[in-house]
Amino acid sequence: MKRIRASCLAYLIEMLCIVDPFTWMPLAVKKIVYFRMHGKLSIRSSSSITYYYSYRYGDDELARLKQVVDTLYADETFIMFNNTSMHDDALRFRSLLD
Repeated sequence: MKRIRASCLAYLIEMLCIVDPFTWMPLAVKKIVYFRMHGKLSIRSSSSITYYYSYRYGDDELARLKQVVDTLYADETFIMFNNTSMHDDALRFRSLLD
């Protein structure tokens, strides 16, 4: 049993941490970080959390996202915009990286 537990722990340590960095930061720095940008978070109650997928990220938010990425010690960082203006938001964010 201890062997299985150690094996599972080793696997979990290498797993991706998938979060919205404006809501939660990764619990630990991983080799690969994956951020999902769904839009603005709306907490209606302790059991009801939704995102405004129609939200368009502002330039200041994209600059803040770049600051977050720059502070990570990950080997690779992937960011997926999953909102209705995902294409435009991704292009604007990419221009900050160039």
